[in-house]
Amino acid sequence: MDKVKLTKAQAWHLENLREHHSERDIVATAINDPGITAHVKGGINSIDHDTLIRALYIGYEVEQTLEEKLHEVFEDTPPSLPNPSWTDEDNVRMSYQCGFRTALRTAGIKVPGIND
Repeated sequence: MDKVKLTKAQAWHLENLREHHSERDIVATAINDPGITAHVKGGINSIDHDTLIRALYIGYEVEQTLEEKLHEVFEDTPPSLPNPSWTDEDNVRMSYQCGFRTALRTAGIKVPGIND
């Protein structure tokens, strides 16, 4: 089985619980006592039971936010060099379109006629 994806907040709350409770106790509390106050259960309220169990026993990865993904792509992408056979306007347009397609791909968005 693969690791599950959790948000940063979910992972933070889960790790805080793990510092003071066993995996078994966390699962038992989540399943058997749904009325427990939010300050005890913390951010795991938003994790379904199956995902919680898999996160505790198989592992998890922290899911990047869209902003973090875009920042990573932005930092890792070298600037494009202008094509000497194009006009300045063509170079600007092509650079803009390339960046726009990269942002859409990173966000997981498909737009017909642009990046389909």
